[in-house]
Amino acid sequence: MKDLLIIKMIYHFKKQQHPTHNIKQLGFSGLRALGSLQLSATVDTNALRKPNRFILSNVIVHLKKNDMITVQHRFLDHQISPKTETLIIGTFNPETADNDAEFFYGRSRNYLWRLLPTAFGKTDLKGASKQEKLDFIKEHRIDFTDLIEEIQVEEGQEANYYDGYIDNKVTRWKNIITLIDTLPNLKRVCFTRKTFSNIPNMKTKLSEIQKHCENKGIAFQALTTPARFYREDKQTEWTNFLLNGNR
Repeated sequence: MKDLLIIKMIYHFKKQQHPTHNIKQLGFSGLRALGSLQLSATVDTNALRKPNRFILSNVIVHLKKNDMITVQHRFLDHQISPKTETLIIGTFNPETADNDAEFFYGRSRNYLWRLLPTAFGKTDLKGASKQEKLDFIKEHRIDFTDLIEEIQVEEGQEANYYDGYIDNKVTRWKNIITLIDTLPNLKRVCFTRKTFSNIPNMKTKLSEIQKHCENKGIAFQALTTPARFYREDKQTEWTNFLLNGNR
């Protein structure tokens, strides 16, 4: 459905049936009956001087953007281990029917579960079970969180998790600074994206997180996204981050 419909309508009213001062109200009320609409109009002022009719023309109907859908994070109930030494921060993972991720970074086009084990000389876990991944992060004291807990999007956009789209659709942010303060063993924090040009709200949140980490002596780094492809230079970047202080 289009966001803007332009409807040109002419109403003829008998003055004795509908006094002039009520006609505009009657016309708007009738149109509102069609749905939840916001209306504006231009009126033929010459017609107002004619005794037998009132002409309402060029009615512009703006559909209200109140058909918003709330989408929560798919792993909202994930409990982060207090023993965590490495915290990996992403953006958002939607709880939608077509999302087949069974855990963080579980989509088919994401290679985090190759990058992580390879850094520690372990077997590739891409395609492994959730329990195998949980065992791995427990062993290496790695855990995950995302910037966003909930968004509201236009109907039909529920599965759109593109950062540039959802940046201004956030209705609830994760309080990561408070989370960091509950992790006494935390040594390093990373964000799974290097560029910030189209995510101003996320950028602001990350700047606050980075400053907090610096004040606590925790290493913070923005890394190349683990999504879309696997490459040796990406592996080297992630390995260097993960093994920082563990060599």
